[in-house]
Amino acid sequence: GLLVRSLSSAQKANVGFATDGLAIVSADTSMLRYTPERSQQYWTEVARRIEAIPGVKGVALASRLPFSLNFNRTSIAVPGRQKTADEMGSATNSANVSPGYFSTLGIGVLEGRAFAASDVPGDRRVAIVNELFARTYWPSESAIGRSVYERTLSSGRAFEIVGVVANHTLQTVGETPQPAIYFATTQRPSGYNVIVARTASDDAALVSRMRETLVGLEPDLLLMESQTMKGQMQGMLFPVRVAAALVTAFSGLGLALAAVGLYGILAFAVAEGTREIGIRMAIGARPGAVVRLVLRQ
Repeated sequence: GLLVRSLSSAQKANVGFATDGLAIVSADTSMLRYTPERSQQYWTEVARRIEAIPGVKGVALASRLPFSLNFNRTSIAVPGRQKTADEMGSATNSANVSPGYFSTLGIGVLEGRAFAASDVPGDRRVAIVNELFARTYWPSESAIGRSVYERTLSSGRAFEIVGVVANHTLQTVGETPQPAIYFATTQRPSGYNVIVARTASDDAALVSRMRETLVGLEPDLLLMESQTMKGQMQGMLFPVRVAAALVTAFSGLGLALAAVGLYGILAFAVAEGTREIGIRMAIGARPGAVVRLVLRQ
């Protein structure tokens, strides 16, 4: 009963953003030997066409979404926290996301700004961190304007923090909050992308429209993920759901066996005491008193 109740609570848990209405499709254009420039043009056009679908409220690209099996981490070195300039930074949850990612998922920007189309290669490299990351490294100061480095302080690329977003689930429901850092896809383009779109209507129908859009622009493209965010979340809970179903089934079987066993013992006890019960009733015992006697024993 506790496991089933816990599963029910997990399905209703606050994950930091609204999972309803989100459709997801992913693919990798580099498998078709697209150049980085052609990949960027392809994904830009895909996003433009999906955004034009009636009912779509927002579209974004990312290298990783919450509840996915992609556990990307990047070593992040923070000035003042490394013993030496060559010390490797801490492995931190990371993702490349496009402008509009946080607004599409419904993740609040608590300080600073989200990514913008003006964040381009050749310009200053920018990053956004979640609230826990900012509080971990700068507990009493603002994280905006601070610099962090990939891998090490001595040889890593520097990124300026321009925004802080609210904590949200990264991998699975009920997880302990984890630090996270986000980089701009406009500065780090890739052939592999997950495109996510929010709709006010049927998210499953939107998945089909998104698949048609991607394949319509490139018929040879192999689609990978293709589902709703709600379905992806349920997929992460699948092992727990199976465990709950099995425990419920075996618990029911155990309860049935216990009931049969208890009935057998009680029937045997009553049969053995038939003579006593007859004498008690003969001298005036009421049926209710006899039942109470048996149950008490």
